[in-house]
Amino acid sequence: MISFVIDESHLRALTPSARHEILRLVRRDLDHLKERLADIEWYADRGQSYPLTAMQAETLLQTQSRAVQKALHVFVRNSDGEFGRATLDELVEATGYSNPEQISRDFGSLTQSLRSVTGETQAWLINWDPETWEWSESEQRYLTGEYYINGPAVFALRQAFGEVYEPAEVAR
Repeated sequence: MISFVIDESHLRALTPSARHEILRLVRRDLDHLKERLADIEWYADRGQSYPLTAMQAETLLQTQSRAVQKALHVFVRNSDGEFGRATLDELVEATGYSNPEQISRDFGSLTQSLRSVTGETQAWLINWDPETWEWSESEQRYLTGEYYINGPAVFALRQAFGEVYEPAEVAR
């Protein structure tokens, strides 16, 4: 995806019809985003990732290490529009970590960054499905398990990573 910044001086340089068309497209995109987020009331205890906007997702990605960016991209690649899922093994492979506990530490830092970007003190992005986790008593660590991101955050992260959308998918 290619992004452009058009400031006021650029708009003034356009013909009135070109300026009108660009502003119409931008308004349409903003209206679409408002529609997607208008009915969302987010509560930390309801099991839904914080509903990031695409701009917040881009800002969040810029504040993260390359390893965390790679981990988040696993969720995007494994998304169905509503859920992005990633197993512990997939995340270890994507990040290149030898110790899976580093992922947990990184996700803690990611959560703090998310709260800074959104201003929401209880915001979280990544959750885990307890039924998929297997604990090893002998190793004193989890061997397998699955994390997920859901709701509008999946869509926002896909946009931030420049994923391509089919018109029917955007309309969801």
